[in-house]
Amino acid sequence: MSAELAGQEVLQHLQKLSVRSDQYKKAGYTATEASDARRSQAAEASKNTRDALLRVKRVKRGPVETVSNPSDALVQPESPQTKVQQLVAALNTASLAQKAKLRAISALRRILSTDAPPFEAAIQAGAGACLIKALLLRQQSAINLKIIFEAAWAITNLAAGPQECVEAILPAAPLLILLLRTHSSSHIAEQSAWALGNLAGESPEIRARLQSNGAVRPLLQLVLAATGQPGLRVISTACTAAWALSNMLQDSSTVVSLGCCAVALPLLPANRLLVASCQ
Repeated sequence: MSAELAGQEVLQHLQKLSVRSDQYKKAGYTATEASDARRSQAAEASKNTRDALLRVKRVKRGPVETVSNPSDALVQPESPQTKVQQLVAALNTASLAQKAKLRAISALRRILSTDAPPFEAAIQAGAGACLIKALLLRQQSAINLKIIFEAAWAITNLAAGPQECVEAILPAAPLLILLLRTHSSSHIAEQSAWALGNLAGESPEIRARLQSNGAVRPLLQLVLAATGQPGLRVISTACTAAWALSNMLQDSSTVVSLGCCAVALPLLPANRLLVASCQ
């Protein structure tokens, strides 16, 4: 690079710095005030970035499937969209046995856990209604609990999708809140909290709706449960519930929600394991 070109680059850089400085000078700031304003802007930008990372929707991934039979790798695989349609059609079969239902919902969940989930195809095929129906199972058999968990997982990932997906599975919210209460010590509660956290990340209107349906208190109870039961499962569930609450209360000013938080906040620092695990 010639000395002339280098000199031009330095001059351009100085001009940019001058423009930034003038932004504060034109506002009538002193040097000290300008410095304070820059620090304030930097702090605000850092806070916004941190809040965005906390509130981002989260897709729950699953283990990567491997080809068990080498000859299967030679077969042209079906597209995810076609597979989703076939699975939803199977789930809509009235005579489908519970084991077959579990296999179908698990397969649907795995498709929605990939790096490029076919959200649009799933919603168009009616996956939302099938998954919500699966949450309604009342007989607490082992296979039914597995179906509920897989359905909640699939709903979690749909809730991480675009607005159309969120609207399609929003009717699941009251059922997810109920699962928080009835399965507070199991992995179903954590998955339900995760799904509610993704729903809450969509819009202020949905957050207000979830609060009015009573989502705050059971989430708070999951967080507080870790203060007396420092097990790995309880800690994991509490961290997920705390994240869901951070989404749900990010713009809240309601007396009920703030009252619940006021009761809980003094208790949280007492559990150092929970605080460390959630950081």
